Amino acid sequence: MTAKSRGQERQLQCLFQIAAILVNPELSIQQVFDRVIQTLPLGLRHSEAGRVRITWGERVYESEGFEETPWKLRAHLVVHGKLAGKLDVVYLENRSQYGENPFLLDERKLVEITAQKLGPAIESREGEGRFA
Repeated sequence: MTAKSRGQERQLQCLFQIAAILVNPELSIQQVFDRVIQTLPLGLRHSEAGRVRITWGERVYESEGFEETPWKLRAHLVVHGKLAGKLDVVYLENRSQYGENPFLLDERKLVEITAQKLGPAIESREGEGRFA
């Protein structure tokens, strides 16, 4: 198995785990965010250096050790057709060669897909009043 196919398998497994979190009707919005924050770094090439922050309205949920860095991906959370928050994924250090962007295209897609799927999950829980 090549490094690329291992990475794609890792990202696919991560997406399956996130999908299971998002469709679990027992989880509140906060529980969904907490679990996504724990799971999303597992799909990154350097998962040990990855951190996640979800901002939803005035609320902020972060991985332990999250800090702003120059190596960041951002995707917007859209709820009821409006911008409601953002999903930030950072690397604590740049591990790419030659100083280029450390995020692979597949990692960018993973973050975008996760943000796209979070919107409807928030909508359904808002309608049921399940925040905490």
